[in-house]
Amino acid sequence: MSTAAKSGLKANKPMEFTGSYTKSEEFLQECETYIKLTESSASDRAKIAFILTYLKGPAHPPGKRQYIILTYNRTDTFDKFKACFNAAYGDPNKKSNALTKLERLYQGKQPFEQYLADFLILKAETGLKDESYLTRRLVTGLNERLRLKMMTMGKATWDLQKHIDELREWETSHNTYQGFTPFQPKHSLSQGVPWT
Repeated sequence: MSTAAKSGLKANKPMEFTGSYTKSEEFLQECETYIKLTESSASDRAKIAFILTYLKGPAHPPGKRQYIILTYNRTDTFDKFKACFNAAYGDPNKKSNALTKLERLYQGKQPFEQYLADFLILKAETGLKDESYLTRRLVTGLNERLRLKMMTMGKATWDLQKHIDELREWETSHNTYQGFTPFQPKHSLSQGVPWT
């Protein structure tokens, strides 16, 4: 595969994969992104072969050799290969691990947008659809300033998206005014003379 697409885009090569289930999804995403940017018209067999070259260390013996030896790999689609890869190397407890992370997620000192990005990723990984739980979890994890703002100005009837929209607006306003210094009039009178 070439390293530059016809459009002139270049891509970083994927990291090598050594079998860690915590890195399996990221590894496949890196490979797919690289393939899309460098040779999107590659055949499924070429895509599979490319990914197999990045299986190293502990991932090599059980995965790569087995896949190459088996005859069904000759007709596999790229999607079937990804399903086999995820079955072999994916996180077997992905949903429960994501739920644990979601329960422990707190904004702290990080910007709201970073907290929200982490929240939305974990929401997707858990597959949860319960709006009331997700809204409570979003608000509970906020830093104190935003949580108090939500408690005084928010409405329990808002859905999750409305909560997110309002929090973004409040955070944007807060960040805008954060850089302002309060107006201090210059006094022509000496400091000991009171204003009347």
